[in-house]
Amino acid sequence: MPDGGVRDDADYYDDNELSSSLSSNVNNSSIDNPTNDPARNIPEAIDNTNNITSSNATIRGTISSASNLASNLTRNVAYPLKAILLIRDPFYALISARHFSTSQSVLLERSHAERSAFSGPLWQELVDRQSLLWLELASDWIEAPQDTLVVSYERLVEDPGAQLARMLEFLGVTTSQERWACVLRHAAGAFQNKKHPVVPDETVYDDSLRRLVWGRIRELDGLLVKQGYQGLPLEKYAFYGEA
Repeated sequence: MPDGGVRDDADYYDDNELSSSLSSNVNNSSIDNPTNDPARNIPEAIDNTNNITSSNATIRGTISSASNLASNLTRNVAYPLKAILLIRDPFYALISARHFSTSQSVLLERSHAERSAFSGPLWQELVDRQSLLWLELASDWIEAPQDTLVVSYERLVEDPGAQLARMLEFLGVTTSQERWACVLRHAAGAFQNKKHPVVPDETVYDDSLRRLVWGRIRELDGLLVKQGYQGLPLEKYAFYGEA
């Protein structure tokens, strides 16, 4: 989660490059009380990106299984465990998901979508569907009664130490100073991509798409505040100046 302005990168696994590195280092260093680690009880959510095809300019797919699981848990039953909801600027997340959908690889070099994949009716449909999914999935967890910690991806990138401390406290996990320092030394992670051929700009998101996505960003921001959470760091989101 970035610095003081709009990021210049758009890699799907930027969402995970920091958080996966942090969790990897915590696990490898072994938390002080591993047998009592609440995180062991949290089921792994696997996000199956929609099956997208350019054949006949159509999009086939349904809401991801992870999203269906989350919706069922939050709406139909009381989720019994603590949950951490990580929210990222959808302008970047959608570009990253499009790259990832080409080969399911964590490395951008292997999952690079052509520039043409970010224009035309297919791309517009994807932005509409996926930005709505972004809003609905986050809203389900925010409105649900279970114990949920909301973490902004941008704030995590900007200050990993402070955000990781929040997560560990929330989960009831303690660790030594040595292990803590090890995590922060390797915060960037091994999967950080150096090249980002597509970034949010006016050629990727035309005026109508920018208005659409920003409407959903503001809706989620309002819901967060209403439910007593900290609002989104809107000033760090793409196209903030014109929103």
